[in-house]
Amino acid sequence: MPGIVMTNNTPPCPICKAHDWQGIGERIYRVRDADCLDEYARTRYRVLFEKWFPGYDTVTLTSRLCRDCGFITYTPRPEAISLPKFRQDVA
Repeated sequence: MPGIVMTNNTPPCPICKAHDWQGIGERIYRVRDADCLDEYARTRYRVLFEKWFPGYDTVTLTSRLCRDCGFITYTPRPEAISLPKFRQDVA
């Protein structure tokens, strides 16, 4: 299965539909860091790098705050077209 399309850096807020985001933090994930994690976290890393970002060894996710309603999410977000493929693969 090809990777999930993750190009949606400015999605509408799923709560209020606004596009007014403020970056509030970043986290860098590296494949090599998985070895020192517990089993649960290693599983999450495996999903991140095998399903969401295959072929990458480093991924940066940015936490964003909706300035209209306060909802917090991360970007990049998967494109809507990719979600059914992902859900089928992990079910």
